Amino acid sequence: DFLESTASKGEKVLLVGIKRQLKDKLKEKAEALGIPYVSEKWVGGTITNLAVIFRQIKKMQKMQEEREKGEWNKFTKKEQLILQEDLDRLNHQFGGLRTLEKVPQAVFFFDMKESKNAVSECRGKGIATVALCDTNTNPELVDYPVPANDDAIKSLDLVLTLVCDAIIHGKMSYEKGPEIK
Repeated sequence: DFLESTASKGEKVLLVGIKRQLKDKLKEKAEALGIPYVSEKWVGGTITNLAVIFRQIKKMQKMQEEREKGEWNKFTKKEQLILQEDLDRLNHQFGGLRTLEKVPQAVFFFDMKESKNAVSECRGKGIATVALCDTNTNPELVDYPVPANDDAIKSLDLVLTLVCDAIIHGKMSYEKGPEIK
């Protein structure tokens, strides 16, 4: 309910799932639905130093445009390879954040234990946190704990589907205005 109401106000919800068994599915679903996500390592300062992250995202987008327009053809093969490696690195680190325009209103963590730095960053900035809480985590560290197994693939798939559905339903009600509410 919280995620849906947040999305229905036009606010962004960031999904963080760096578990090996969830990475690919999270990336696929979030990209298809236009939801910002982090499926690789959390880059320290993503929330606290968002201006730098936005500069990196703009650099990545500019490099992609230059490559698509053929502007890289003026460089040697070695220089093109170096540029491509830099673009791949940026895409790997920040590719899921390209739809983020400002600080997210809420962050959903699929594994609190692996994302403890991200959780503390969000708490420090006063961002609402929602997380799956297994028996090995402290549910008091997040605003909205969701008791569930964060290791089982089926459990993660179910929660991912429910979270994405809630966010999309909230987005749709925001776009349609007061008609749905």
